[in-house]
Amino acid sequence: MKVKSFKKVIGALGIFASASLFVASCTKASTRFDQVDDGKLVLASTFSSSSPIALSLNDVIEQYNKNKPAGNYPVEIFSIAGGYNGGLQTVNTKLAAKDKTQFFNMIFNYQAVTAQLVRHDLALELNKGAEPVDVSAFPDQFLQENYDILGNTDRAVYGVPFTRSTEVLVTNVPVVYQLLSQATTNGDLKISDDEATQKLWAEWKMKAQTNLGNNKRSTRPSRAAGEMAVTENGMQAEQPAQPANQAPVSSEFIKKLWGNYTSVEGGLKGYTFSASALDTTTSLLDLSTRIAKSYPNNLKPVNDRKPASPQGVIGIDSPSNYLFNATFSQVNGNKDNFMIRKTADNRAYDYNALLSNQDNRNQQLKNAFNALSPLINANGLFLNNGGNYSSNWGKYHQLGFFLSSTSGYYQSFVGNSAAFNLVFKGVDPSVGTYPFPNFTSNLYAPTKAEYDAGALGAFTSSRKRWVIYKKDSLTDALKQTETNVAITDEANRAKAEEALSKALEPIKDNLSTEKNKKLIGYIGTGFELDKFDSAVKNKVYQAGNLNNRNFMSAFVLTSDVDKKSVPSEQSLQVSEADIRIAPTKFQASATKNTIITQGPSLIGIHANEKEDLQTKRFINWLIKGNINIPARTNAEGRETSPAYQGTPLNYLIAKASYILPTREFLNNPKNEQTNNPYQKIATHVFKSILDDPNNYVPYIDAPDFRSGSFRQSLDSTLVSANSSKSNFDTFMNNLDKAVPTIVKQN
Repeated sequence: MKVKSFKKVIGALGIFASASLFVASCTKASTRFDQVDDGKLVLASTFSSSSPIALSLNDVIEQYNKNKPAGNYPVEIFSIAGGYNGGLQTVNTKLAAKDKTQFFNMIFNYQAVTAQLVRHDLALELNKGAEPVDVSAFPDQFLQENYDILGNTDRAVYGVPFTRSTEVLVTNVPVVYQLLSQATTNGDLKISDDEATQKLWAEWKMKAQTNLGNNKRSTRPSRAAGEMAVTENGMQAEQPAQPANQAPVSSEFIKKLWGNYTSVEGGLKGYTFSASALDTTTSLLDLSTRIAKSYPNNLKPVNDRKPASPQGVIGIDSPSNYLFNATFSQVNGNKDNFMIRKTADNRAYDYNALLSNQDNRNQQLKNAFNALSPLINANGLFLNNGGNYSSNWGKYHQLGFFLSSTSGYYQSFVGNSAAFNLVFKGVDPSVGTYPFPNFTSNLYAPTKAEYDAGALGAFTSSRKRWVIYKKDSLTDALKQTETNVAITDEANRAKAEEALSKALEPIKDNLSTEKNKKLIGYIGTGFELDKFDSAVKNKVYQAGNLNNRNFMSAFVLTSDVDKKSVPSEQSLQVSEADIRIAPTKFQASATKNTIITQGPSLIGIHANEKEDLQTKRFINWLIKGNINIPARTNAEGRETSPAYQGTPLNYLIAKASYILPTREFLNNPKNEQTNNPYQKIATHVFKSILDDPNNYVPYIDAPDFRSGSFRQSLDSTLVSANSSKSNFDTFMNNLDKAVPTIVKQN
């Protein structure tokens, strides 16, 4: 495989663009082709370049290329923009073009990609033929997504489930405890006197107290009520239950942020809080709705929410996951009764029956939607609309609960060290205060020599120091150094270059000969431009693709902004949260626990006889090989990453917050004793899927080439319904319009 002049993928979210429609209409016989053998393998990745898994994948590939046996092909990583949808779009485009020189050998992605490749006889049967990949370590429950692909008649494995995650429910205890406490003080709310609730309430009070900063921060764990409830590391705290009517802990910041309690019918008035409210989807949404109705003053409609205000009572990172799991639970995990199931002749997965409500097919979806409707109408629901994750708000007390992937642990909380806001100068704080963007680095003045050569700034990203030059100054000689770059956004380049030049003017005569000493701003790929208020948007400068062609950079200047520390009272640390598995039952009457099981597989793509063999060798090495990576230290000599020796695959898992769904991993006690509570929960429930299949059922998307498009349509339609406060009939009409025609064809 041969990515030598790969053009930028555009329209990454338009999965079924014209090329994709062409591909879908083709038959297997007419579309199989061989790629040119160029003596190397290319692994396509849609992971963010600065994410833990992307950095660890780079480490693994470097180890392979350095130590591979003679004759084995080297491996290159090629990054694709647009996330998993962008990856699917790229595969569809290559299939349509029958691209023999710029296709891949492997890609991390979901079943929709695998199914599309199978339809075109280009999925590589990893466990078949010469030197097959040994997938015996993976239980059938996690390989089933391969077996269920239409056309797979001999239990071929096309994608190995290296990385898996599920969903957790995170309660921002300082917020929820205080909002409920104000209702108890008012005499409206009762706390159930059962042992589990009293224990939970006492623990929540301690966590709320910790948030105020009056107690020394501790990583000592405590366990909330419920089999799968953990906070820091899942061990039960030795704390006595306290009477629920003791004076509650109160935060002035949270009180000001959320506003005063309102006694209202349908709110917390007359409600009895029980720990069991967190166990089912319907009871959790009922509690959230009651809180929203009781605090109406500062909860605004979606389009009127300010960056410094509450964003809702509960946030959901994956709207489609909510709908899928809620409906799957209603049929107790029976795929034959699920809203998306095979046609009677087993020739296709049938989406049209749901959209046209054949045999009352959309009843479970209606129930799931209607469970959300009161919360939507009370302005209490936040939905992620593409990269704007609920934890971004939950960790700053702007949500009471959030449902999030276990793969997102490292972004979910503020560390025990200081957290920061980005505060624009000279504007009202209500429109000028934002959580400091992720994936952001300090922007420094260049050295004197660099400035004299036309440099405008420097920053460090992905372990490299990058220097930004004026476009006209970036000579061919300077371009020989990979990390010398220019602003690529032509529409905004002049404005950005001028802003940097003005920032350097007062200090140009005093620039250091050393690197990275004079701070002039902040730069990164985490600036969500559409989220900035018009009062400050002109102070966010777009820089285009600087150090990664797949991600757009932007920067702000210290003359316009301050990076301000957030007091501990105003942020959520992991020790202050209640973390448990997301509800596994829609209603208490459900007989099975349904578990969201998701994550990209490493999918093999047929290239030619030699490269196919090399691909299988590489994947076998990932599973069984050995690497030795030394510890890393920073400039001050502090260890930033410990040394590692073991299999490449375990290194990938250890660096990210994923689960490796093998019996060896799931049965290893160390993986349930980790300091990562998300990983601990995921390990526990995945182990339950294997050990107790009568009570635990995994939910996996239909392994169909159209499933990604349908999921995307569900996401966008529910996000729209939350903004417009639509009813179910309108939701279904809009969904029918959003779903591409090809999805409706069987």
